[in-house]
Amino acid sequence: MPNRDSRHEDVTRILGEVDDAKIVEILALKPTFQELEEAALWVTGDGDALARAVTRLAGLLRPLSIL
Repeated sequence: MPNRDSRHEDVTRILGEVDDAKIVEILALKPTFQELEEAALWVTGDGDALARAVTRLAGLLRPLSIL
């Protein structure tokens, strides 16, 4: 699949039944199709454990950098 912006039907095909308001929020982020697929892996717990740890750490560092 080409690395293109996701569409409404992509969200429902990859994530299943999702509330329309959440789909609007997701699409507002302008995720690529590939990013949407990767997000689905993370949601189901199939993402790489080390990458999850790094992502959590990065999330903690952003607020700390403000302080």
